Amino acid sequence: MFGLVGACADPAAQRLTTGASESAANPFTAPEGASQQTISGERQDLSAAVRWAASQQGWAVVHRAIVGERVRFELVSVRDEPGWVECSMEGSLDAPGPFSGEVRAQLGRFGDDAAQRALLRNIIRRLRALGAQGG
Repeated sequence: MFGLVGACADPAAQRLTTGASESAANPFTAPEGASQQTISGERQDLSAAVRWAASQQGWAVVHRAIVGERVRFELVSVRDEPGWVECSMEGSLDAPGPFSGEVRAQLGRFGDDAAQRALLRNIIRRLRALGAQGG
């Protein structure tokens, strides 16, 4: 019994037992296990590219949050697993024209490196395709 009480006094153990995490307190903190790549394209195409790429892997965008130069897409899989994609860029997302920045993703509760890399590749591929079509 003492071991259980001692474990609950540890802040890291409390996060595990309550389901809370640092990324829940700050939605723009990328935990270990997230994949990251450089990205560029037209600002107005980013949401469409993320939605398309996510749907190709059985994920849906359920929420989008914009904070300054960052946009975060909250995802849910067909198996009801959480995920997210976050893009940081210079300037506002609402400003027209091209952008470049970093995109990160985490799929599943513990991350899936291969699926995350595939998602990022698909986002980049879709941004290129939309740019070639003129949006």
